[in-house]
Amino acid sequence: MKAPNKVYVQVYEEELVALSEPNEDGLPEIIYVRDKDEFLAGVCVALQVITSMDYGVLWGELVQTAGQDSLLQYAAFTEPDEWVLAGFQKYALRGLGCKKPTRRKV
Repeated sequence: MKAPNKVYVQVYEEELVALSEPNEDGLPEIIYVRDKDEFLAGVCVALQVITSMDYGVLWGELVQTAGQDSLLQYAAFTEPDEWVLAGFQKYALRGLGCKKPTRRKV
């Protein structure tokens, strides 16, 4: 079975930019993400697929690359269903060494 394509993420001029693996021309596809929640939702969809295939190591690498703290907060509070669906309940403690975050008091 072929491993999933890698996605590289970086902040460029205050915007999140995702670069896919190079296409047949050797150039990566550039995806501009204007809304951080939109980006995190997309990462959670990828995490759902990875969780369904039980690729725990890949799951942990993606979470750390995409922004562990932001994803934990997003899955715990913004979209609480993602905590189970995207594998945080299954992998967060043993893979990342962290529990479900508590709501921050302001």
